[in-house]
Amino acid sequence: MSDDVRVEVPRLRKNALSLSEIVSSSLANVAPAMCIYFSLSLIVGGAGIAAPLTILLAAIAMGFHANAITEFTKALPSTGSYVTFIGKSFGRRMSVIVALMYVFSYIVAIGSVITMGGYWTADILKNFLSVQVPWWLISVLFVLLVYWLTTSGIKLSVRTIVTVFAFEVGLLLISAIAMLIVAHAYISFAPLNPANLKNGWGGVGLGFPIAIFMFIGVGNSAPLAEETENPRKNVPRAVYASVIVAGLLYTFLGYATIIGLHADEAAIAKASVPFIDAAKVALGGFVILAYLAGFTSTLACLIGATNGQSRVIFSAAREGLLPKWLAGVGRKQTPVAAIRFYLVVACLVTFIWSITAAPLDVYGYLSTLGAIGVILVYITLNFALTVFFKRQRPGEFRVWLHGIVPAVSTLTMLLPLWGLVQPGQPVPFNVFPYVVLIYLVLVIAYALVATKMNPELGKRVGSVVADK
Repeated sequence: MSDDVRVEVPRLRKNALSLSEIVSSSLANVAPAMCIYFSLSLIVGGAGIAAPLTILLAAIAMGFHANAITEFTKALPSTGSYVTFIGKSFGRRMSVIVALMYVFSYIVAIGSVITMGGYWTADILKNFLSVQVPWWLISVLFVLLVYWLTTSGIKLSVRTIVTVFAFEVGLLLISAIAMLIVAHAYISFAPLNPANLKNGWGGVGLGFPIAIFMFIGVGNSAPLAEETENPRKNVPRAVYASVIVAGLLYTFLGYATIIGLHADEAAIAKASVPFIDAAKVALGGFVILAYLAGFTSTLACLIGATNGQSRVIFSAAREGLLPKWLAGVGRKQTPVAAIRFYLVVACLVTFIWSITAAPLDVYGYLSTLGAIGVILVYITLNFALTVFFKRQRPGEFRVWLHGIVPAVSTLTMLLPLWGLVQPGQPVPFNVFPYVVLIYLVLVIAYALVATKMNPELGKRVGSVVADK
């Protein structure tokens, strides 16, 4: 590529973010409060009161997945993240396929956060202020706020994330510590004892898929590479730090909730939001603190996800995989066109679905449908890591890092994938695997035709390196 072409390539603001800022962004994208609120009862239902042990095992599994992101980033730091890494490994057609699958999966998945943000806030207003506001109206206000923050500069939006996320974690820890104080008579190692796994290690298999989903988003620092100081070092550090901190936080919160509810497996498994139930006992009239943690969780998650995923869309457009207009950059060097597209389409998906379904159902539908595509992208990344280093960096290939670890990661991802696509699920969950399959077939067909008609399509993948 000639120098004059390089000048015309839209770029984001370099060296704007520190290590601590991208760690906070990744952790916010995970949404700890909402994940522990709505996942713990399902994990306990499968694994028993040893659910925290299952969460720790999921953290280890996500550590294997983090290996692929970090190894790619060390070699090729890119705002395109998964799309660039996979496309650079498998070629033009796969670049198109993974770009379109990424857009579909992550936009659908973030619709669940938009839904929950509105629903949860409306519930707070109703329960504590006796004010009735339609949840969808609050969701729209959420999205408008996030749009303003994310287009007004990466520094502003990430500093907002850091503040809101710190507030979220503080509220969660206050609530959890209160649970342990009030229920101190029930404190024991039972939730961490393998002997308490329901049906032995078979119980892990039932709770493990849900626990894995709690970590989706830990790699959100990778798309921020172009704006991060020393991305080849700081992004890998951020990814691993996010996995470790999220794993420890989830384990502690899960442990405190189980102790707070007296290790009553049946009651926890039946509870809609066991953390809130335990907080009501421990905090009494101050239970609003736990509710506010949920509010901050959805807000920080939506900001973090918009920052990260819009940049992948921007990068794919910049490198010719998506329409060129999506690579538009604003005065603050933010990908305004991609951000606008991401949020508008996510809102349309969310509100169209909510016409015939309640908000909690919409949350479940969108998070499940989006997760199928996300897991497929995760698995493909593992294969791409081995292919990339074996073919393009043979001198740097390491059997453990580029062969064994990605293979183990793939095996750990097959379990949650099977949980999403296995036959016999209720309507509409039983239809989702076919929706993804049909979409994938159409995308493959398009990629085959498009790359044949346009020999240049996909050739520029990986041409923009974050630190160059």
